[in-house]
Amino acid sequence: MNQLSEYVFSFDHDPSDCVMSLLKQGQVHGLVTDEDLQVFYLKLYSLLAKQADRYMEGRSSSIPKETAEELMKSILYVIGMEIRSEDNGYKALHKLMSWDVDYLFGSGLSVIQKKLKKVRHLQKSILNNLVISQNSYYRSTIEDGVNAFFDLYSPQYGAHLIHITADYPLMAQRPSCQGVLFMEQYLTFIQIENRFLLQVDEEDLHHIMLSVSEHYEKIPVNLCQPAVFSALGRVLCGKNPEGVILQDADVERLKGILSVNADHLKEMVHHAMHQLLFAFHTGRKETEYFMSLTDGLAKQIHQAIIDNTLHKLFVVPAKQKKKGHALLSYENRMNDEQYSALSHFLLWCDDAKAKVEKVRQCVGSLSDLLDLLDEGLLDQDECDALIEQMDTSAKEMLLCYVRGKEFLDTPSQMIASALVGCGCTSGNI
Repeated sequence: MNQLSEYVFSFDHDPSDCVMSLLKQGQVHGLVTDEDLQVFYLKLYSLLAKQADRYMEGRSSSIPKETAEELMKSILYVIGMEIRSEDNGYKALHKLMSWDVDYLFGSGLSVIQKKLKKVRHLQKSILNNLVISQNSYYRSTIEDGVNAFFDLYSPQYGAHLIHITADYPLMAQRPSCQGVLFMEQYLTFIQIENRFLLQVDEEDLHHIMLSVSEHYEKIPVNLCQPAVFSALGRVLCGKNPEGVILQDADVERLKGILSVNADHLKEMVHHAMHQLLFAFHTGRKETEYFMSLTDGLAKQIHQAIIDNTLHKLFVVPAKQKKKGHALLSYENRMNDEQYSALSHFLLWCDDAKAKVEKVRQCVGSLSDLLDLLDEGLLDQDECDALIEQMDTSAKEMLLCYVRGKEFLDTPSQMIASALVGCGCTSGNI
């Protein structure tokens, strides 16, 4: 009994597999007899007959064998969702063998409905803070693909099915579970990777991805791994990982640093990943996720050293933007699509630093800045932080603008306050 109590359900195992595995474990430990199994299967097949009748809606007294097999998989999945709620195998087995099968099925459907609400909330949370990328598969998978899953998913008759291809690849292996559990884990991993990418300069990410493939916008390619490799490369070179971008000299240096045996290389990558995640202030879930990938990353690096293809992992962008403080002009307005995307990001982002950085990256026009302030998409503290980062010419331009106004509207008042705060002028504007 104690051994079965220690039997833990893995997240990666489908609920239907858990049911069958639990029954086998019960037999091994002498808690389930052949007679018990026979009685259980009779109840199970009785439920299958009811489900088949509901599925056919009285159109026929029989169904194809393949359909019956799919319905049974769905039943086992639903029941498995209920028994997985127990904290150990002994309690789960007791519930499986003593509870009415119809009740287990109904209870399992309720568990799935709660999961579906969680998954929908997870999807919305990701979309509200989604990294702006030119890759067509990223948003379309998270938005259109997941919406299609919800449209097609039927816990009653196909709880184990996914229906969609989930084209956007993860850094981690594709989840092996099915149904709603697949979608929960898939989106959880996307959310973790997306949070990392939110800390990477949008234009830097674009140039990194162009070096991975100049057609990356049109192919299903992971956006996070190249950025992680670049940041790791900077750590291994003794640089600040937040810069992300590598130079040719860095890659040449990495060839020497990483030309060690596989075990030593693994230790180096683990240590560098710890430094990287600390610098990026990742949470517990994010840290666990990326640390779980380090062995695989180390193997890729080791093979690249052997094949002399390290430059394909640690890419050096052919084009790199010039870093500098925020610049402003009376021109360079964003188009409607760009402004809408920025507005959406600022509306849903709750990280002041990320909002300021996004505006710094995207806004080059005074008119756009005034519109953002007028719509309340930046508060006073965020406006102060943004103007603090601007170069002298941009601050002088803002100063001339507010001094030339007879009446200070809300955006102008915010700018004036920020200029006073950073010491550009006295209180008399």
